[in-house]
Amino acid sequence: MAEIASKQEQEDSQPEEIDEYHISTIGAKVTTDSSISVLYRCCDKLPKDKSYTPRPTFQFTSYGDGYECTVTLPPSAMFQILVGPKAEKQARS
Repeated sequence: MAEIASKQEQEDSQPEEIDEYHISTIGAKVTTDSSISVLYRCCDKLPKDKSYTPRPTFQFTSYGDGYECTVTLPPSAMFQILVGPKAEKQARS
């Protein structure tokens, strides 16, 4: 019984995964939930015309121990490829 309680205490004391990124100088915050919409809004600011609307594309790669997401932005963006950290669940990658 003491072994189970000790194991639970260790799990409870583990730091939680950071789900927010802050830029304190301007007060900006990006969360896991808002990150995709932020990418779409950034692409919305790029040059477009009647036949072309810039949008990000998302590609997920599955590994034995998790998933990795590669985001490709339009050519007019300052950078085109972003590779996120590996995560256990596809939605978190």
